[in-house]
Amino acid sequence: MHGLFELNSTAIDVQDHPFSGFRTNDPEDAVTTMNEAQERVSEVVPVQREPNNAERIQEVSPFVPDLSRPVSLLIMVAGTGATPALAIVRSRSQLRSGAHVMIDHTAHTADQLTGKTEFETAAANYDGINYRCRCAADGERVTFDEIRRLNQQYPDAHWMVCGPDRYAKSVTTALDELKIDPGRILIERCPTQTVNIDHKPTDHARRFMIGISTSLSVTLFVLLDLVPEAVSHWQSTPVGHWLSGSALLMFLGFQWWLPAKQWSGSGHVSPRLREWHRDLGAWSPLLLLLHGSSGGTGTVQILWLLFILNTIVGICDRFTLPSRERQMRYFRWWLFPHIIFSSLITVLSVHHVWNILSHGGP
Repeated sequence: MHGLFELNSTAIDVQDHPFSGFRTNDPEDAVTTMNEAQERVSEVVPVQREPNNAERIQEVSPFVPDLSRPVSLLIMVAGTGATPALAIVRSRSQLRSGAHVMIDHTAHTADQLTGKTEFETAAANYDGINYRCRCAADGERVTFDEIRRLNQQYPDAHWMVCGPDRYAKSVTTALDELKIDPGRILIERCPTQTVNIDHKPTDHARRFMIGISTSLSVTLFVLLDLVPEAVSHWQSTPVGHWLSGSALLMFLGFQWWLPAKQWSGSGHVSPRLREWHRDLGAWSPLLLLLHGSSGGTGTVQILWLLFILNTIVGICDRFTLPSRERQMRYFRWWLFPHIIFSSLITVLSVHHVWNILSHGGP
């Protein structure tokens, strides 16, 4: 292949030392593995003497671009496919000018984004490097429309794709449909990594049991009038009403923080924020009970019903299903009622507060 991706002639069989051959159970070990592999390669590849007697090691991987040329280089990577992208970014960081490198990095979860910190640091310090990461477990997958937009923005760009077979096939299929010149596409596949996800069903089961328990308990306490008299009396005081109401409003505001960050694209959403979002949602019926010990009437009654229903919908997320493919199909229709219920709860809560304030407070 000529042009950007030029191979150096060598007798070494590339398949003996491909970056895609790394096998590691820890994504963070991928960089170390690559360095060790490069050391092994340097032992067997002959050193050629330049006119100035400088020593130069031949590159043996086909996944090596010419970074000195002023072209756009779109690197689509997933999983440990980020390893060769790290090497490219390190090389580009040492050049004052050259290729405009854009990394689109996908992993199943945020803690599997190999080299994310180094990518972000390079992107922040060098104009010729851009970086975007996404978590497939949260529905942040590369779409055909995104690839088409990139192609329209950089029509003469060279594409490098490195990742598991399923990911690489998805991206290259899109590139083929867009009629991109095969001479500007380089593909390297990585072995699918086996990841231990036993903790996910365990976390989900715990959260599911908490959500069901709090929802049923609060419903029974209200219907059967089991709330202690001391608690009811505290709720009727201005202090109790304002404190419990403020806690509920802060909860609603915090729960909207996660989708707001995702929709705005302003930055990466941390796994801790997602866990807090889910855990607080499971415990939230207790906040509702703390604010009021009766279901009320009219708008308040509808608000109570929506709150309990949304809690149940929230804990019945995609991790209820064992298959990742089924999880993503389920996620697409589950998300809409969750957002609709959350929006209605927020609107009715604001309306409830407005009515209280317009009548002189609690």
